[in-house]
Amino acid sequence: MSLSGSFYKTIASGYRLQLEWSATQDVSANTSTITAKLYWMSLSSAYTISSSTTKSGSITIDGSEHDFSGAGLASLSGNQKKLISTYSKTVTHSSTGEKSVTLEGSFSPNVTLSGSYVGTQTISQTVTLNTIPRESSITSSLNWTAPNAFPISIQRASSSYTHTVRIYVNSTLIKTITGIGTGVTVGWSQSENTTIFTQLAQASSKPNKIELDTYNGSTKVGSTKTYTGTTFAEDPSTNVNSASFNIGDSVTASIARNNSSFTHKVKIYVNNTLIHTSPTFDYTYVWTPTSTELTNSYAQTPNSNSTSSKIEVITYYNGVQVDSSTSKTGTATVVNSNPTFSTSYTYADTNATTKGITGNDQYIIQNKSTVLVSLPTSANAQAVNGASMVKYTATLNGVSKTVNYSSSATITFDFGVVNASRNVTLYMKAIDSRGNSTTTTKTVTIIPYSTPSVSATVKRANGFEAETTINLSGSISALNVGGTNKNSVVATEYRYKENLSSTSYPSAWTELDFTANGLTYSVTPSTLTLDQTKGFSFEVRTLDVLGTTTVTKIVSVGQPILFIDTDKSSVGIGMFPTHSGSLEANGDVYGKSFHAQNPANTSAEAHLSWLNNVPRIRYGGSGSGSVNGFQVHGPSDTIKLDVRHDGTTWSNRLETGSNIYLGSGGGLDLNNSDIVGVNSFWFNDALDAGTEGINFMKSGKTGGSTNSSDYDTFQILDGVIKLNGTNIFDFEVPPTVPSFQNGWVAYYSTRYMKTKDGIVFLQGMTKSGTRGQTAFVLPAGCRPTGNQIFYVGGYQGVMSRLDIFADGKVVPHATEGTYDGWISLAGISFQGV
Repeated sequence: MSLSGSFYKTIASGYRLQLEWSATQDVSANTSTITAKLYWMSLSSAYTISSSTTKSGSITIDGSEHDFSGAGLASLSGNQKKLISTYSKTVTHSSTGEKSVTLEGSFSPNVTLSGSYVGTQTISQTVTLNTIPRESSITSSLNWTAPNAFPISIQRASSSYTHTVRIYVNSTLIKTITGIGTGVTVGWSQSENTTIFTQLAQASSKPNKIELDTYNGSTKVGSTKTYTGTTFAEDPSTNVNSASFNIGDSVTASIARNNSSFTHKVKIYVNNTLIHTSPTFDYTYVWTPTSTELTNSYAQTPNSNSTSSKIEVITYYNGVQVDSSTSKTGTATVVNSNPTFSTSYTYADTNATTKGITGNDQYIIQNKSTVLVSLPTSANAQAVNGASMVKYTATLNGVSKTVNYSSSATITFDFGVVNASRNVTLYMKAIDSRGNSTTTTKTVTIIPYSTPSVSATVKRANGFEAETTINLSGSISALNVGGTNKNSVVATEYRYKENLSSTSYPSAWTELDFTANGLTYSVTPSTLTLDQTKGFSFEVRTLDVLGTTTVTKIVSVGQPILFIDTDKSSVGIGMFPTHSGSLEANGDVYGKSFHAQNPANTSAEAHLSWLNNVPRIRYGGSGSGSVNGFQVHGPSDTIKLDVRHDGTTWSNRLETGSNIYLGSGGGLDLNNSDIVGVNSFWFNDALDAGTEGINFMKSGKTGGSTNSSDYDTFQILDGVIKLNGTNIFDFEVPPTVPSFQNGWVAYYSTRYMKTKDGIVFLQGMTKSGTRGQTAFVLPAGCRPTGNQIFYVGGYQGVMSRLDIFADGKVVPHATEGTYDGWISLAGISFQGV
């Protein structure tokens, strides 16, 4: 860029056409005036032109052409620089102050120079003029936060410029500032800030607009520039204290404010219900609830001791709310609100019998009296602070009963019989709708009591004779009422029956004479004669004024512990012997070792004993019966198990009786247990009939069934697998190695086979032969019904095509890759013919 310059054209070596230009600028008008001068020049004293005729030319500035002409314009003396025309033009710059113009000079000397004719000569050049400064720009952020100051930085186009700024919020003009140079920090009056917050309308931000006018002196430069940004509200104040409080306590709100000009109000909520709104304050507010506010607060949580609380802070600038309110949530807690409750309830014995004995329903006899607790309406508990009464729970001797509250009827708790041996505490809990409770107590007077104690015996003489004696003694409980015992023995009795479940006791009881001494008693023993061959069951009882205790005694059959029967030459233990020459026991026989001798050879015996802490059954000795093995027999002496010895070597096996089959229970029943450690199963004959083989129970059938149709039978006979007598898999053509041709060989187990269902299978791998030539031929019966094409895997994962023709030829083709190693025949199958 420049405001002057020149450019030229050399003609015929010694002459030049040259244009020189210069420009002046009017900043306010955004224009430049350009003056162009066109010269015709001789470059040395040797170059001259003599011409007096009229010549013409032109100067063009930015498209505007100025023509000229004159006599002798082409004439030059040596070293002469002749001005042949001057032209000026004013041009307007762009809105940005920029301008480029094209300058052009044209002259027609129409002379012959250095032997060549020179006609019209033209020179031109585009030049860029200096940029004329235009409107200034705002370079600082267009956002600011009210009510804080707003700094504005201006990049002005000329040091002589001044500026006017107008600031709008939400399309409302807030302030105009004039005479600004490079910037200004805009402060706000209270009125202006009030207008700003009014326009923000409790929002956190609103759009703003800043207009910038540029002046050169009093003349406005260019047009008004408009900028948009955002005006933010300063963050509203917050409460730094907890929002949780006990209902009834004073609540303090301490404010953290972000601007010293802010004021505040707080709103206090319980269960989202507004309870209190404060007056306007600066920093701290303490709320002490009024009685009405307390009532309203308690009413928000009638069924719980806590509910939600919230303290909301509203921030103001000069009475205009700043942004939205802030709040903290917490818990409002009900305290000191248990119901009031006295002990004006009562208890009483409702059993007429025990009341007749004690004469006072406030005495409770253990396990006999029935206790009823009554709570009249006059004794009702009173709920406080907005709660209501819900129920009562009474607890006596560890038993609790709950009854709903009633404002119109007496509430009762029926505890029935109380089994306590000493005074007990009656607890009465009154419970309100919040679950708060008050418990009061009363002492219940208990008279301990238990049914008579009975010590009875019923015994045969010498333990087995017919004469039997009944004896009885014991004690009773004292029932002390006011220092007087109210209890006594009423009767002592017995009854008996034969000790058979089918026999009942008689309804009548036989009295025994007794003698009482204070709280103890005893009877005169009574003697009966009982059949020795029978056992008897006795019931013996004692009755006092409140209860009865019955005991049962058993008199066994009259059998001695040890009886020697000389007539039978036998000994009975706990019984009379029933066989001659025997030792008999009415129960189990225990001993360290038992021997059974062979009556035909007393030196041969079977021996039951223990050896090294292991039980054993041993047989042996010498002579007949000592080496014949061991047998288990069933009915009719049928052999069920045989452990035999052949005289020289052990057979080392268990043999069952012959022809023991399922219907007769089988030869070995494992009762649903496992067989482990088996080496082999060997069958004694061919599995060719019935259910011979391995039999598996069908679903839904009963274990141990002797019905063979309840089982699936698995057999293998001569290489054929059968299920329920039907072949399930065998080969018509067994696995066969083919005869290879054309260099093909078996690489791994190459075979073909055909099932009895007619399916031909190929297996294994082949290699090394000539691709496209027959590898082998399948025999008739193992050939496909028509030509077949298969793609099979091979070496290095490449695929090969394999053709099997209806004439049985198997032809491997070239691979799809570069490898021609082995190919696999696995997976090839087809219906053979």
